[in-house]
Amino acid sequence: MSEDLTFPDNVKLSSELKNLLRGLLEKHPMNRTGVKSGIKEIFMHPWFKKINLKDLIDKKLTPHIIPDMLAFNFD
Repeated sequence: MSEDLTFPDNVKLSSELKNLLRGLLEKHPMNRTGVKSGIKEIFMHPWFKKINLKDLIDKKLTPHIIPDMLAFNFD
């Protein structure tokens, strides 16, 4: 909470996604994306423009990455 949000150099994230994450993770709760009009405000973000929101809500989209939960090291 005391540090600025940073992104690793070895992970490629679009500037739109970085902007969305910064908004969602804003330190001051009243300045966060979504505080004014909830999920509608979040879904209006440019990062969502290429996503069919109905398919997203209906869970019809296939994720680009499906983590293998058994591959994680929980020791």
